Amino acid sequence: MSKEMWDFDHHGDTYYEKAVDGFLADLFTRWKLMSCQHDVTMTLFSRVFYDAKSLEDFPQSLREDINKDYRGRFYEDFYRVIYQNERYDDWSPRLAKIKKVLVNYKEDLLTYHKKKLPEAEADKMPNGIISCAADGNFLETLNLSSSVIERHFIDQPFDRLGQMSLVITPGAGVFEVERELTNMTKQRVLDNGIGSDLVCLGEQPLFAVPLFKFFKEN
Repeated sequence: MSKEMWDFDHHGDTYYEKAVDGFLADLFTRWKLMSCQHDVTMTLFSRVFYDAKSLEDFPQSLREDINKDYRGRFYEDFYRVIYQNERYDDWSPRLAKIKKVLVNYKEDLLTYHKKKLPEAEADKMPNGIISCAADGNFLETLNLSSSVIERHFIDQPFDRLGQMSLVITPGAGVFEVERELTNMTKQRVLDNGIGSDLVCLGEQPLFAVPLFKFFKEN
């Protein structure tokens, strides 16, 4: 859920509408036709950059949760679970709930701390903006999904086997990432045999994607 999700494509649809009414609607219809019985966990993930120059700009209770990137920007990653380990013969009726969450997601995300904190601390909270897709927490999300399904062999139901991650992004498949995190994610994916599909809603670039852009810590 990067900031491009609320942009419009050349057909006049927002990218989150394109994701729900387009890709997910077609995917759920195909699952029903093929009588698929998937256990699905659906999570929205975002990275928020804050307009701050030092950790002292944040309330004391939040400073442990704030990170700093290689450009000196302060950020925080958010994850919101819509469905967890749920299984339906027909997922199409669940599209309404997904869309309802997406409509209010941006406002809920940017005002999350100000609503939860005491009024005195909420006034000190820096303003935040949602990152673009390239600066998002893509690899962190793959690691999160790997942690969920890396112990899939324990009490495994034999009526459904295999595991995979499916990531939908409004971008073109270009991500700025840390090399160390990339290597760790790659190793975990290979060790656990987890397939990872990336669905890009943006226009296809003139080069092969996904493309990882590495940066130096210094």
